[in-house]
Amino acid sequence: MNPLSPLPKTGNLTERIAALAARDIPLKLSGTYKGVILSQELRILDVQTGYIVLESPHHRICAALSSRVILQSPYLASTLFAYLLDLNVWTGKLTVTNLVETGKSWVERRSERVQPKDPIHTKIRGPKIAQRGGIQNISITGVGTLVYHSSSREEAPAPNSSIHLEFELPRTAESMMVKGIVANATRLPNRMTRLGVQMFPNIRQTHQLENYVEYRRVEILTELDRACVAALEPRPTKDLFF
Repeated sequence: MNPLSPLPKTGNLTERIAALAARDIPLKLSGTYKGVILSQELRILDVQTGYIVLESPHHRICAALSSRVILQSPYLASTLFAYLLDLNVWTGKLTVTNLVETGKSWVERRSERVQPKDPIHTKIRGPKIAQRGGIQNISITGVGTLVYHSSSREEAPAPNSSIHLEFELPRTAESMMVKGIVANATRLPNRMTRLGVQMFPNIRQTHQLENYVEYRRVEILTELDRACVAALEPRPTKDLFF
C-alpha cells in the first residue's frame, strides 16, 4: 500500500488492520484486572486472515490478559472484540483471533474502579426495602453489588429508584451512609440480583472513597507486577523434564 494513500474506513477488517500495520500505527489494547482498567498500545507484527500478531513493550499487560480482549484505534470506526489464541510473556507477543467489530466506540470511565480484596458488606435501604448485599466493585461515583434475597418473591430496587447504601470501607472504623440511584438491575439465579448504583457521596465520603480506591489500585498493580515477575522467572531445571 502507498504510505500516503488514505486509510480505508470501511470494507474488509483484515485489510483495514493491514493498512494500519503498513504505516506502523499501533492498536490499543484495553482490559481490566480486578476492576482496574489497563491500556497499552501494541505494535502490529503480522496480519493474516483469521488472526493477527501483536507485540507489547511492557509485560504487565500480558500478565493481566484474559481470554477475551478489546482492541481500539482512532482509525477504526468501532472497538473490536478478539480472543487470545497465544501469548508469550517473555517476548510480549500475542496472537488474537475471531476479531469482531462491536459497532460502538470506546468510552472512558468517569472514575477509577477497583474490586475489594475482602468482601464489603452493605445494607441497602429504600422505600419499603431493607436488604443486604456484597459490593463487587467500587469507585467514587458508584458500586456494583450483589443483593441477596430472603425469598424468591422478594424484589430488588428497580432502576431509577433512590436508595441509601450503608457500608464500612476497609482500613476504616467508620460506617458511611451514601445516597444513590439504581442504574441497572439484573436478576440472577439463587435468589440474587446484580445492582449497578450511581452514588452521590458528600465531600467527606468522597475523600474517604478516593483514599480507598487509590490504595486498592496500587495494591492490585503491585500484585500484578509480582505475577508478571513470577511468570518471567525461568523454570527450575528439574521441572523442564516433567
